[in-house]
Amino acid sequence: MVKPGTRKELVEHVLTVIGFDKEARDYLATTRKIFSYARLVSQTDELIQIYINESGGIFSHADGIEIKKLISWDQEFKKKFSKGPDSSEVKEIITEEFWDCYRPSDTTDENISDSKLNLQVSTGRTETVEKSSTTKVDFKSIPEFNGKINNWAQYERLLEAYTSALGLGDLLDDTFLTPDEDSKDYETYEFKNKRFYDILQYSTAKGTAYTKIKPFKKKKDGVLAYKALRDWYDGQGCEETKATRGWNNLHTLILHKNSNYGMDGYISRYEKAIQDLDDVGEIVSEKLRKTILLKGIKDDYYKAAITTLKMDSSKKSEACVNELQKIGIDYDTENSKRSSRNANSTSTDNKSNSNSTNKKNNNNNKNQNDKWVFLPKEAWNAMTNEQKKVWTNLRQANSRKSKQNNRQDNQSNNLPNQYSNSRNNNSTTENDEDDNQNSPKNNQSDELPNGEEINDAGKKWLNYTLTNAHALRTVNIDNSKLATVLNMKASKPTDGILIIDGGCDTTVCGIGWKIISQDPIRKANLIGYSEDKTDQGIPIGSAITATNLPNGDTILLQVNEAVLLSKNKNSLLSCQQVRDFGIQVNDVPRKYGGSQNLHVEQEGISIPFSLNRALLTKNIRVPTDHELQYCEVINLTNDQVWDPEELNDNYEGEMSFINKSEMTCVSATEGNDKKENQDNFLKDLLYPNLNATRREVEKLNPENYKRYLGWIPNERIIKTFENSTQHAKNYLQLPLKKHFKSRFPVLNRPRLTETYCTDTFFSSTPGIGGINCAQVFVGKSSNFGQIYGMKSESQGSEALEEFISEIGAPHHLHSDNAQMETSKTWKNILRKYNISSSTTEPRNPQQNYAERMIQEYKKFINLIMDRTGTPNEYWMYAAEYVVYLLNHMSVKKLKWKTPIEAAFGYTPDISALLQFSFWENVYYYDPDATSFPTTKENVGHFLGISKNCGDALTFYVLTANEQIISRSVLRTAEDNSTKNLRAELNSYNSEGSKNRIQAGSDFTKIVPDFDVKKFIGFHLIRNRSGTPHKAEVTRFDESEQKFFIEYANGTEEMVDYDDLVNCLNRKNEEFSDYWAFQEILDHRTQNGIREVKVLWDTGEVSWEPMDVIRKDDPVTLAKYAKDKNLENQAGWKWAKRYTKNQKKFIRLVKIMKSQKKNGPKFKFGIQVPRSMREALELDRANGNNFWKDAIDTEISQQLDYDVFKDLPKGQKPPRNYTFVPLHMCFDVKFDLRRKARLVAGGNWTDPGYEDVYSGVVSIETIRLGFFLAALNGLDICAADVGNAFLHGITNEFVYSIAGPEFGPKLQGRVLIIKKSLYGLRTSAARWHEHFTDSLRTLGFTPSKADPDMYMKDMGTHYEYISMYVDDILIFSKNPLVIVNGLKALYILKGVGKPEYYLGGDVEEIRVEGSIRMVLSSKTYIRNICEKIEKLFELVLHKYNAPMDEKYHPELDSTELLTGDNITKYRMLIGCGNWAVTLGRYDVHYAISTMARYSHLPRKGHLMATIRIFGYLKWFLKKKVIIDTTIPNVDNLKIEQFNWTEFYPHAIEEIPKDMPEPKGKEVKLSSSFDASHASDLVTRRSVTGVLQMINNTPISSYSKRQNTVESSTYGSELVAARIATDLAVAMRYKLRMLGVPIQGSTLLYGDNLSVITNATLPSSTLKKKHNAIAYHRVREAVASRIIDMVHIPSTENVSDLLTKPLGPQKHYRLMSKFFR
Repeated sequence: MVKPGTRKELVEHVLTVIGFDKEARDYLATTRKIFSYARLVSQTDELIQIYINESGGIFSHADGIEIKKLISWDQEFKKKFSKGPDSSEVKEIITEEFWDCYRPSDTTDENISDSKLNLQVSTGRTETVEKSSTTKVDFKSIPEFNGKINNWAQYERLLEAYTSALGLGDLLDDTFLTPDEDSKDYETYEFKNKRFYDILQYSTAKGTAYTKIKPFKKKKDGVLAYKALRDWYDGQGCEETKATRGWNNLHTLILHKNSNYGMDGYISRYEKAIQDLDDVGEIVSEKLRKTILLKGIKDDYYKAAITTLKMDSSKKSEACVNELQKIGIDYDTENSKRSSRNANSTSTDNKSNSNSTNKKNNNNNKNQNDKWVFLPKEAWNAMTNEQKKVWTNLRQANSRKSKQNNRQDNQSNNLPNQYSNSRNNNSTTENDEDDNQNSPKNNQSDELPNGEEINDAGKKWLNYTLTNAHALRTVNIDNSKLATVLNMKASKPTDGILIIDGGCDTTVCGIGWKIISQDPIRKANLIGYSEDKTDQGIPIGSAITATNLPNGDTILLQVNEAVLLSKNKNSLLSCQQVRDFGIQVNDVPRKYGGSQNLHVEQEGISIPFSLNRALLTKNIRVPTDHELQYCEVINLTNDQVWDPEELNDNYEGEMSFINKSEMTCVSATEGNDKKENQDNFLKDLLYPNLNATRREVEKLNPENYKRYLGWIPNERIIKTFENSTQHAKNYLQLPLKKHFKSRFPVLNRPRLTETYCTDTFFSSTPGIGGINCAQVFVGKSSNFGQIYGMKSESQGSEALEEFISEIGAPHHLHSDNAQMETSKTWKNILRKYNISSSTTEPRNPQQNYAERMIQEYKKFINLIMDRTGTPNEYWMYAAEYVVYLLNHMSVKKLKWKTPIEAAFGYTPDISALLQFSFWENVYYYDPDATSFPTTKENVGHFLGISKNCGDALTFYVLTANEQIISRSVLRTAEDNSTKNLRAELNSYNSEGSKNRIQAGSDFTKIVPDFDVKKFIGFHLIRNRSGTPHKAEVTRFDESEQKFFIEYANGTEEMVDYDDLVNCLNRKNEEFSDYWAFQEILDHRTQNGIREVKVLWDTGEVSWEPMDVIRKDDPVTLAKYAKDKNLENQAGWKWAKRYTKNQKKFIRLVKIMKSQKKNGPKFKFGIQVPRSMREALELDRANGNNFWKDAIDTEISQQLDYDVFKDLPKGQKPPRNYTFVPLHMCFDVKFDLRRKARLVAGGNWTDPGYEDVYSGVVSIETIRLGFFLAALNGLDICAADVGNAFLHGITNEFVYSIAGPEFGPKLQGRVLIIKKSLYGLRTSAARWHEHFTDSLRTLGFTPSKADPDMYMKDMGTHYEYISMYVDDILIFSKNPLVIVNGLKALYILKGVGKPEYYLGGDVEEIRVEGSIRMVLSSKTYIRNICEKIEKLFELVLHKYNAPMDEKYHPELDSTELLTGDNITKYRMLIGCGNWAVTLGRYDVHYAISTMARYSHLPRKGHLMATIRIFGYLKWFLKKKVIIDTTIPNVDNLKIEQFNWTEFYPHAIEEIPKDMPEPKGKEVKLSSSFDASHASDLVTRRSVTGVLQMINNTPISSYSKRQNTVESSTYGSELVAARIATDLAVAMRYKLRMLGVPIQGSTLLYGDNLSVITNATLPSSTLKKKHNAIAYHRVREAVASRIIDMVHIPSTENVSDLLTKPLGPQKHYRLMSKFFR
């Protein structure tokens, strides 16, 4: 008996499922009293008609049809089961999915929808509505649509034809007008509309298109659903697919020699793909367009052209297209002529023998078809429809191929590529009836021709074969072999076949593999047997499989960088990818003398292959969890990014790419003297546009070239010309003119990879730009070298990065034991680029080949500088010139080859070296000289070949004003016949040098033109030993041309002009925060005083003395002078000190602009001023005096605390006192109090011997304080000490000048600072000492657990005070007593229960009937999320887990962040770390993982970090509950053993000076875990530990392990050791706080091997390298410090700290300690 309530619920459920809205359901329940299912299905046609007519439209005709369908279903159920369905059956069967697909039987369906229904309309008139189609709907014939855009057009046509046949075609017409609801046609329209929706629903049910029509399901509006579907696939969906198709077509575009579309078709496809991308807004960069265009051409005919175009950086993609089209026209014309000649020669024979040819073709077709297998009927019937379609397509392809072979000569053996993927064959060709060999009329046999039957195993293999049709696509199978093929043993569903394939370029993983990881970004496109058969967007990743060795052992095979085609039955192992990893693949069968196996030499394992139908295979299967944990793993492929094109080698035999019929040179066997002819022939072929070749050696006079080639011996000059080219010539026109195109594109340098040695050499004279040393890289076998200047040796890592970027990553790097070359940064670079390294023995520098080459370089540098008179500061340019020179010079030990040829294999060109000699006087073209009359030539010195700038003949030039520029248009200035006297005169008159550059004269070292007296007395900050010291410029030494500076301690140092300017720039950078004006508008001189017109931040404009503004903001003033060309005018020449160093000046301007453009700062919704002027402006704008009152209060307190001693007006400070500036800082407190703070510039001082350190209490200790307060019933009181620092007495000798904030009486007077004013280096330490002394008077002493946690023995318990600078927390049963004691000494603010402390929220909530304290960070997270959304201009989306569990940041290959984005990324990491510190352990792993990439973050890293804050935003209220209840561990069975034999003295050491334990006991526990080799780059594991006291989480640990562990056991043991150390530290900390500890600390882990190994005395060590961790944990167990407990992995909460988890598991584990 069903209860009434249940009956109503059942009716409600049924009506909702069949599509009734709420009004219709209420109408049946209230008006028609239908409360039960039985009454619902007992309705008659007459009653339904009454409902329709009398409901006023609530119960529609469509509702009536649904009721009739329900009645039909109920009748069918009763007929089938002889009883009606009960309530549970109705609910279980009638679901939305069932109802969408349910159609009544023929009889019922005809009664419902295909018959004439008498509908009683509201007028009382009976209308007979004829349905437009009396034909029943055959749902099997409805065209299906899979949702793919490529099939939309076909589906649209089929749907139109189908609906037209049913009389519904007018609904698809855009011109169709919906009839009015009161018209007689509306009922017919509504019926047809709902039927149309049913058809759409059925046809789209199996694809994604169903989501587009689902919103119209309630009203079953087919017209609107179709419009939505069409709008999507003709609109947005089309654009998305067009973009995807465009990119795929672009990247898979290839032109082979045998491609049937030629160059014209290739370019058409290329341009169409580009246009498709442009149409949808996907812009392809010019560089990528050219790269893709040239990369896809594989026809050797275009090889020379491709080489030339690649080297010519000036040619854009459009120019390349034009060049290729021109070449392609000639090539295609030549081929067409050849084809037409062949056709003409055979046309007569074809005409005369047409009949015989046709007969022959028919016979060939018949024979070919006879080779195809006719499957027996039982095999055909056992196939699925998809398999039948594949088989039919294969047969059609075989037939078409046979016909094609009859039309093509000498191509009968051209088979398609092996193992092409049939999944890509989405052919839409209709099946011919004759080709459908297994249609009923073509079933010619029920068994095989040889009489053999097919067993069950054969049928299963047949299914496998047809699903993977490539096994039959590439060969013809005769009837005699079919039985053997079909009767192969079947395998389990999880088993697969691994085929060893030498033809595929990448490993493909199908069934039988367990996917380990997947690249979140990179995808693969699989190309099948032809270029248009591609499978797109296949994931790339790592997978593992199991296989058995002949001895029965199971091993695991792991592949990386594989294509994950998980549904494919078979897998392909790329031989080349395996060999590239260093594993030997013996793929020659034993029948032909091969070993037919895979040999892993490192492991000593040989894996044999089976030979099946000429294929080497291996049976594989998905490994079990037990096998994954204990079986040996063999890595077959590298985990670095795999690029098959790196193995490209076009070698086809000597000279094989040249047509032998056209080759005029002699063979190599006729003598070496004729090989040069072949080389010249090749060069003419590769460089057809270069007419110049090598100089005639017999006419060469070496003496003419000595000064260009560094005065090397004559023999070496001759050999250099023999082994190099001199293609480029410097075509000069007088006067000099600019050129617009790259003149010699063929001479651009290629990149290389080679083994190198490296070392650093130093110079006693600083070079231009502060270069003091250089890093040298030299090829050990080729002598090819590179040199990079550095300011200090610490920049060696940057030089290595630049070398790798510019030249390539050597496979081995040899260096000495220099600190820089063994640093962590250096090693990280080597690891990043997979570079092996080695070092010399200590004190044996001669073992480094780079050391010897450095001596060679130095010899030539000195020689050139001596011969040319080059000043010493240009030594780095001479060094670069020498290295370039020697790379191009022939070397005897290399058999007179040049280092470039020995290293790279191509002949270098020395044209650039033959133009000018080093330091030669030259005229260079000045493009800025536009006025008349002005010469366009200037005089300079040649400084070598320009690096990575312009074409092959671009050079460095030193100008008259000491700037180094790159110019390609220049000529010698040493030819008296072409002298430019105006240029020489301009050079002499130019400001900036004492000794002018003159043509034909030497250039000597100069001192910039400045007034020395202006620098005397100048104060600067200079770093000494890493510490800034204040110094004063005292005098200038004329002989040394340097300044003397004196430090505070009396020592002196000599510095040059550049160092002085750098110090000036640094000084002004430090005060960039105090700029208060926006822009300088104008300047004038009035009454002899120079003034500038200033636009202030407030919008005011005023004239101010230039000297005042110059002191405030010299950078802005210098920029104004540069923009207005005032640098050479009197009073403005000082600006050159800033603008001279162009790079530094640009950097200063950027800093200035960034400071200027910063918007207002807000805190708690209140704008925080940046200066005192802005504070007063805010008060005026807001109509209050909040900020002024805060300033007055601060100054008043300074005076009340007697911080300063003011000297009489005009009196100077004592001699040994240091000046420090004062400025006002502003803040808003949590209670919205405005706060002004007077701060001193402590960076101006050098405290020397003074102790400046001052600690603060750790957040972990504060959390312990909250726990101990809840445990022992202590109250908590927070307070803020007002003006805390001002209580300390400073030991520094410092003074300042009173500003306007001190009032008119003190303004301008000298203030001696007596107290520890905020900002001074020692102030924090002096305050800390003072407060500690004060607490001692109250009976509190610093604890040894944390020196900033003070404790006092109260007899029965301890009370505590924590100190974080000036914020204190008091934990006491009567905290007001302590507060009153402190009030006698200090001014306390904000006294009371803590609500918000150090960014964390403190609350009290009711949990299970009791009040408990909770800690959270919701306020901090809310504020920081708002800041992030504003900063990045986005909305943080909701995520249910902080990280995507499939994301691997170490594999992220997105673009690198630059500029401010790097700073923003680091800000996010800092904010996340503080959230973790405040107790958000659930994001600890995510934040610590992303923090690894702070030095070089990528865009993907930034998005992943933003996701973390999206998670925090939506889970910001998660809080830690202070739960002091002791967990129940009585059910844990911890067995104790006798450890005397192994650790006889094992006992926990109790600190002798620990206080007596008082108060309640606590129980400690920790959960630990490790994710083995989770970092896919370094393969290092991550340790996670969560520490608990009673039921309260206290701290978390998540960090990568320092070493790589080879097994899960090793990583888990290391994690156990770390957890043990943390447990020991926590026990010590609690003991030193006087907390009694109950028993040992419980360590929960999920690795049974580690637990057993650590707790069982007889268990031996498995891995020797884990001995320290092994004994550390076991000794702690023996000492009863810890007890190890095994728990299931699903219950290990520390899993959160080792890896990213899915939302469900993450939330479940997080909920164990968060509320």
